[in-house]
Amino acid sequence: TEAMRRVQLDGIFPYMYRGWTGLRGNNWRADYPTPMAAALHSSMAPVLASLELFDRNFVVGRQVVTPLHLINELDKDVSGRIDAYITPRNPLVVPDADALKAAIWHESFRRTFKAGTITVEDLRWEVPDKAGSYYLAVVVTRKGERAVVSQRLVRAVVKADTKAALRGKRITVLGASASVEKWLRSNDAEYSAALGDSAIDADAVVVWDANKLGDRPAAARAILAYVRSGGKLVILNHSKWVWAELVDFQVTRHRDWINGVSSRVFPYEGVKHPMLSGVNPECLKRWNGLPGTISADCIEGDILAKGTKILWKDKPERTVAFSLPLGRGEIVICLMHLKERIAPGAKRYDPVAERVFLNLLAQPVGSANRSGQALR
Repeated sequence: TEAMRRVQLDGIFPYMYRGWTGLRGNNWRADYPTPMAAALHSSMAPVLASLELFDRNFVVGRQVVTPLHLINELDKDVSGRIDAYITPRNPLVVPDADALKAAIWHESFRRTFKAGTITVEDLRWEVPDKAGSYYLAVVVTRKGERAVVSQRLVRAVVKADTKAALRGKRITVLGASASVEKWLRSNDAEYSAALGDSAIDADAVVVWDANKLGDRPAAARAILAYVRSGGKLVILNHSKWVWAELVDFQVTRHRDWINGVSSRVFPYEGVKHPMLSGVNPECLKRWNGLPGTISADCIEGDILAKGTKILWKDKPERTVAFSLPLGRGEIVICLMHLKERIAPGAKRYDPVAERVFLNLLAQPVGSANRSGQALR
């Protein structure tokens, strides 16, 4: 609702949420019957300071600049106090006094909201040093009116030491983009774009885009021999999988919910896998960059009975990450949208996506390279 107001749509359409009708006759709290009523009170208030912030995952301790829209739909100038908070407790769109008292950062300033205008200024804030989930909240208080709040969930994430993880690591990426080549080289990895004529000697082989490859049957034989001898193969998201000689599975997009796209994925209960090392499951929800999609497709086929399902979307039967042991090595299929999010500076960069990709490049547990040495 706030976003529609910021772009000044002629029609504003509040959404309905599950359980709305079940709350009829019950009071969520004395001043607002339901959470939705409180949300609408703030988001539809004629005078509001609205945060333009879509991203959720931020590196701890970093400075962030967020546009703050000062909205006044009245026909007169209005003076008000603006209080900005970072708090570990949910302000509950009312705002909630206890949540604001728990704030670890607070800044207050006054503004005059000009009649019939939307003006934009920068709000500068610092991501907390301690990893976790927080709320960035901006409260507007004006004389004779109830306070209104614009709030966004933000997650403080410890960035992986990418250079230390990749320095000297031998990575082969098939069908690579220019962005991943630059990312690997800038982090001191020993990168190659082709398999070569001899036996594969690499810490990991990544299939970035199988559609760009030439002699796929011959490449498949070499890669499978490499995996059986202790190698790591990572297959990233493809809208259609065309390389059955390498691994036989299907990529399926279900059409029953917003064309199958999902902004969140979930670990299977009890499953532990190195690709999730250091990853808070809460951070597997709505990655940075519009529209926030984490996965749009799922893995299907007989292959799912032969390995370990790691992550699912929408329903547990819709697998998006899967591990298949082969000989002394491992094949991991990951249909999460990592490709555009791993390089800092990219428009959609997400520190959690980068950590997941680094984890995927780690060697299979207990594996050895062709000379018998443990892979780095």
